[in-house]
Amino acid sequence: MRIWLFKDGESLPVELKSRRMRTGMLAEELRRRGHEVHWFSSTFLHHRKVLHASSDLRTEPSTGLTLHLLHAGQFQRNLSYARYAFYQRYAKKIRSYCAQQTPPDVVVCSFPLIDVAMHIVTWGKQRGIPVILDVRDLWPDTILDIFPRWARSVARWALRADFKNTQHAMAHATCLCAMSNGVLKWGLNYARRERGSWDRVIPIGYPTLDLVRQTSICVPALLAPLQGRRIFSYVGTFGHTYDLPLLAQVAHELEALSRRDVGLVLAGNGPLLERIRHQVKGLSNVVLTGWIDVTEIGEVLSRTTAGLLPWNSINDAMPNKFFEYIAAGLPVIASAEGELNNLIDTEHIGLCYQKGQSAELLRAILKLADETDFQKGCAKQASDLFTRRFREDAVYGVYADYVEEVAAAPALSN
Repeated sequence: MRIWLFKDGESLPVELKSRRMRTGMLAEELRRRGHEVHWFSSTFLHHRKVLHASSDLRTEPSTGLTLHLLHAGQFQRNLSYARYAFYQRYAKKIRSYCAQQTPPDVVVCSFPLIDVAMHIVTWGKQRGIPVILDVRDLWPDTILDIFPRWARSVARWALRADFKNTQHAMAHATCLCAMSNGVLKWGLNYARRERGSWDRVIPIGYPTLDLVRQTSICVPALLAPLQGRRIFSYVGTFGHTYDLPLLAQVAHELEALSRRDVGLVLAGNGPLLERIRHQVKGLSNVVLTGWIDVTEIGEVLSRTTAGLLPWNSINDAMPNKFFEYIAAGLPVIASAEGELNNLIDTEHIGLCYQKGQSAELLRAILKLADETDFQKGCAKQASDLFTRRFREDAVYGVYADYVEEVAAAPALSN
């Protein structure tokens, strides 16, 4: 079969030290099964804020996989009009470029981007091509969270086209897929319908991390200020879906308690980086690494006692960070109310705290720092859970089955 995948902003297989994520792992499994896979993205590498190419590029990094990288410019700040304009240009390029391609048998389109999803869903419906909308982030709702409460009604009015297009995309997709029940429910609410037999929850699968072979020149130097301490790490985007200021507050509380045996590593980049840098200035127990690559992430996690997941968005979500941490065999300290916290409790793989409660987060960190047997038990349970349920080969085998079944079901032709 010919299968189209749409996902921008994910690490691409043509990058040096590419980091395989959801679309990349699905593409690999579909390609391995002998399908003709076409992945559409932009030439802009979001995580590094650089261009991979300065014009449209079509390339085949492996047999059966074709990358279509469309040039729509770039932007430097995540919270900016330039980013919004980039997405508008990219959606326009998608519309004109795809019209010239041989149509596929089935499409998997990640959401967001809103305008791309709306166009692909509409395009598929007109041609009788099934479109699976893979709901990955809760735009435009999470965009509103960036604004102060008093300004949200104005922001909603300014983003009214995005809300309308989101509803259209969810309502007219052949079926919805999401990585958690909470996210799927969010999409179905926009679609204004109940869950159907073809709507699925498929979790984030993750590659096995071989931390023994992960080596980096820079990580030992970066972590040198925390030598001899139990390290608790957050690795990810410095955005508003994670309560990073709470981690800065806890770092101050640890300093006040003279807990010189505990340190925090905050690794990544994003709009909150400068704010966090200011908040932790002068503290000896925090290291901000900035953006690090997949090898460096592996080494940071190999030196980590527990992964920090200060979730600050929708309940019942299953954030990517969770799977990365348990793939590294780490206990997780999380505030994602609902589905994830229930999993952490029932599987005994870490500790939970209420959103915004620094005292609870501090107690969780100290318990895992002080009780070695407890920490080791959680780590073993986390590793076992990952192997049973969230390994790449298990999850993306199921996902590929699902794509094949949707493509083969005549009743699902739009």
